[in-house]
Amino acid sequence: MKQTISRTPYFLLLIACVLLLLAGCGGDDESAASSASSSADAITVPGALPWQQIGDSDLKVLSANTYPTGSGEYVYLVGEVENTTDQPLTAVKITANGYNDQGQVFETEETETLIDTIAPGQKAPFSAAMDARDIERYELDVTSEAASAAPAYQLEIVDPSETEPKSGYVWFEGEVSNTGNVAVDKVRVVAVLYDQDGKVVEVASQDLKDPLAVGDKAAFKFIANHRGSTSYELLVTASEAQ
Repeated sequence: MKQTISRTPYFLLLIACVLLLLAGCGGDDESAASSASSSADAITVPGALPWQQIGDSDLKVLSANTYPTGSGEYVYLVGEVENTTDQPLTAVKITANGYNDQGQVFETEETETLIDTIAPGQKAPFSAAMDARDIERYELDVTSEAASAAPAYQLEIVDPSETEPKSGYVWFEGEVSNTGNVAVDKVRVVAVLYDQDGKVVEVASQDLKDPLAVGDKAAFKFIANHRGSTSYELLVTASEAQ
C-alpha cells in the first residue's frame, strides 16, 4: 500500500526556519533531529560515483544515489528497484561492488529492500552504507525469489502529513489502519523521498511496536533527511500474525 505526495520547494520557508533557529527557536523536534544522525548534517550533495546494474534480474534498478558522510570515507547508497515480472517476488538482495581505479573490487556491501514482498509492477526502496575510499564506480547485482503468493493483508495509511523542512529534516506522521480481515505484526512504514527527476534521494522507516488486529489503528512519526526532495511516497508492509 502506498501514498504518493508531490510538493513545491520550500526554500523561503527553510531560510525562515534557519533564521528562527539562530534567534533561539527550539523544541523537541529540533532536538530529535540533531541527535538522529551525527553525520547526516554533512550529507547534502549526491556523490559523483557512476553505477550500473549487472546480471540478469527480474528487478530493474530505477535509480541509485550516493551521499558522502562527514568523514568522507563512507557514502550512503539509496535507490529503488521495480518488479518487471507478472508474479510477486521476495527474498530480494542487492549486492553493491565498489571498484577502484585499477578495476579491482575494493568494497562489497549487501542489503535488502525495505519491502519484503514486491508485487508485479511495484517499486521498492533500498539503502546501505558503503566504504567509498578509492572507489571510482560501483555495480549493483539484484537477486530475488518467486513468492508463493501475494500478501493477504490490507493496510492503509490514514491522514499522512509531512512537516516543512527545518535544519535539513522533515517529519512524517499519520496512522496505519488494518482494513483487511487478517491480523498483522512487524508493521513497517517507509518514506521514499524523490527529487524533481523522480530519483530517490532518501529512504527512512519506522517499525511499529505492536501487532495490528483487524480494524485496529496505530500512529507513526519518524524523521528523514530532506535533501531538496520535491515529492515523497509512503509505503507500509507487514507480516501476517501467527
